[in-house]
Amino acid sequence: MSLIEQTTLDQDKILVSNIIQDILCEQISIDKSELNLDLYIYEDLKIDSLDLVEIIKQIEEKFDIKLDDSKILYMNTLEEFIDFTLQTIYMKHGFEYLENKKF
Repeated sequence: MSLIEQTTLDQDKILVSNIIQDILCEQISIDKSELNLDLYIYEDLKIDSLDLVEIIKQIEEKFDIKLDDSKILYMNTLEEFIDFTLQTIYMKHGFEYLENKKF
């Protein structure tokens, strides 16, 4: 992977991470300063199934994707969830999607 490709990947991850964190903050009423990528989705953030459904729905609408619910259940950390979302975006839209999209 070239330096440019790695930089683009890093920028994409930051963008997706910020959007997901904004959705989380709104949905579970937490301050963004309290979030970090190592937090456990269910234990630390106390996300219940209803919150998760709404969070997934908002992410799917924002990025025009469909997240595989069965895989989400096995994710532990916020970072795993962000990486999975980014992978799903790339699989559906390709690598240029986030670069060309305005959020």
